[in-house]
Amino acid sequence: MSMLPIVSRGVKFPNLVKLIGSHNPATQANAIGLINNLLLKEKSTPITLDTVGNIREALRTYVQGRSATFGKEMKHEMYVFQVLTLNRLTPRAFQRYDPKNEAHVQMLQYLSDACFPEPVPSSGSRNSTTVAAATQGKKLGFTNNPPWSDFNETPPGLLALDCMCYFAKNQPDVCSKWVTDNLSRGEYQCPFGKSSIGVTKILYEVLKIGNPPSGGTSDYLPIFYAVGNMFFEIFCLCIQLVNKTWREMHATLTDIDRVMMFVRRQIDTGLNERPQTIEHLKNILWALTYQKIMEMIEGEKAAKEESTSQAAPVKNLREQIRPEVVRLVETQRLAFLVDGTHFHTYSAGRPRKGSFGIVAFRRTTSSCTMAT
Repeated sequence: MSMLPIVSRGVKFPNLVKLIGSHNPATQANAIGLINNLLLKEKSTPITLDTVGNIREALRTYVQGRSATFGKEMKHEMYVFQVLTLNRLTPRAFQRYDPKNEAHVQMLQYLSDACFPEPVPSSGSRNSTTVAAATQGKKLGFTNNPPWSDFNETPPGLLALDCMCYFAKNQPDVCSKWVTDNLSRGEYQCPFGKSSIGVTKILYEVLKIGNPPSGGTSDYLPIFYAVGNMFFEIFCLCIQLVNKTWREMHATLTDIDRVMMFVRRQIDTGLNERPQTIEHLKNILWALTYQKIMEMIEGEKAAKEESTSQAAPVKNLREQIRPEVVRLVETQRLAFLVDGTHFHTYSAGRPRKGSFGIVAFRRTTSSCTMAT
């Protein structure tokens, strides 16, 4: 019989958070280990976002600063807490927009108001309102009509709308400028809505959200503990990266999948550098220009081709077909010699008009002959 239900009823999270502040590494590791087990059984032990935030802050304050002295167990528990915290975003990523849900409607309206303070004129009729919504949706960079149907793809579902609203709320000037600047770029416009949904999906996949913790893994992200709301903060950075890469590629709407492919590579590479802060991550990402990524891809392709060409099966095949290739080349060159080569004939150092000579190999005499 599992003792966890009994433990979860008797153990209070504030007490566990206090234990994280202990100077004893073993006590800290045991405390975070118990917290992780309780998070795994969260259905029976509801945990608020504030509590999770307090735990993360305690780990940042009392543990993260001493990461150089971490044992394998503590690193693993830090990784598990990161995974379990990010996995709390999963339900939202699989929730679709419901036009009858007032909260969903208000979020989309908030996003529209934040990007375009001036409302679209409407006569008040139902048809006029629908047209106005479609117009705003197109300006926001959504591809479907009605605009909210773009959030039907899961993942990222409503998590993408959460990210967009977070961007609009926390960086309103940057968000508004992002959208309005692109409206004046004609065919080179980068669509905010479609790009945001794409970036959210990339982050969801790159961070492996929704997957259970891997046993024995201790490869956590330092930035997770340095930044509150890490997922949303990274989104705010990466949606600006999309705009930057889009312009570097001189992309149009038909290139969006290709742009997202490069952005995914930029994000993946940037996070693999284990940045300590958002500013650190920004410096890494901004250095990974489109040209830089192209050079990386071409270098990897060349290295792969070189590795493949030196593989034992390729070498064996090369030796097997070499005699046949040599015979084929000899046959082709001999045929070329037998057919002969035409050239101008000269008189007094000048080419003679309409007069040509030919040099050809004669098999009967095994020698070259010339005729005019």
